[in-house]
Amino acid sequence: SGAVVCLPTPAASTVPLTDNADHILKINTFDGTVKTLDNVELPETGGDGELLWASGALASDNNIYYMPSNARRIMRLNPDNDSLSSVGDDLGGGSSKYNGTVVGNDNCVYGIPYHATRIVKFDPTNPDTTSTVGEEAEEFLSVGMVYWVVMVTSMLRMMNVKY
Repeated sequence: SGAVVCLPTPAASTVPLTDNADHILKINTFDGTVKTLDNVELPETGGDGELLWASGALASDNNIYYMPSNARRIMRLNPDNDSLSSVGDDLGGGSSKYNGTVVGNDNCVYGIPYHATRIVKFDPTNPDTTSTVGEEAEEFLSVGMVYWVVMVTSMLRMMNVKY
């Protein structure tokens, strides 16, 4: 659809999207219009200043999946009708669990850990469950190379740089 979707961000963030950060912005890249999806109920709510989802990726089923930062479950956005839902297993409490979302060649969505100790894998064809990939890390992965590589790769893709 050519849309860019901006998630709610805590008001204390360095780049606040809204005063109260309780709705989603949708930017039409074809005509430059911006609309607020304030009639869309978020599948989870948090306290003031909580970043519920950190990033998203467009999957082969044309839905955008957002990995939880402080939320408990993955959020799915259908960009055609702007509907939101929680999918997959409850990934538990805690803050800053995942800080990156990528889609693999297998069409599965992967959550890149920040404070989580495992990579999470979500298959859009089986939206009720999630699984983990690889060995459990002994400490948070927020300063590891996996996190850095994903962030750099995402930035290169956004800039349309060939690598």
